[in-house]
Amino acid sequence: MIEIPIPAGCSYRAKPNNYWNREYFKDRVAISCEDLPIGKYTYTIHLEPRFSGVYTLNPTKEEQIYFSIFYGRNEMGRTTIE
Repeated sequence: MIEIPIPAGCSYRAKPNNYWNREYFKDRVAISCEDLPIGKYTYTIHLEPRFSGVYTLNPTKEEQIYFSIFYGRNEMGRTTIE
């Protein structure tokens, strides 16, 4: 499972229903994958800015669904909405 955080100043522009493996939460999107071979992947989430400012972006987290002790994260970031 891949959990992608949503910045505090944004909300969803659209939540397409054609993705059976995505769950939309208030603060994150969870994407479940049955098999994820080694490689680079790109996921697009359509967001809409609501409030301007500088926000802290929480790390993206990847973990096995049934063995959540095996996980990985990237570093925290900052994003600016003008």
